[in-house]
Amino acid sequence: MDRLRAVVIDDALGLNADFEATVARHVDGYGCEWKGVLDDPDKLSRFVSFVNAPGAPDPTVDFGEKNGRKVPVLLGTPTLSTRKDS
Repeated sequence: MDRLRAVVIDDALGLNADFEATVARHVDGYGCEWKGVLDDPDKLSRFVSFVNAPGAPDPTVDFGEKNGRKVPVLLGTPTLSTRKDS
């Protein structure tokens, strides 16, 4: 355990600087793919309900609002009823 602690915690092998630099490059280069799609009208136009009729909305999908955001409404979701014992 002492050797493991020395390597991981105390950086006995001197690798932490390389690891930190690698993670920093990764974080700096990160970009949300979905945000990129929303910001690019060309990419966004690829997401349609029907390929043959891109202007026609899908009649099976409805949207509502939840917490100030547009969200799909689940249609046909089964409901559970409770039985009252008599």
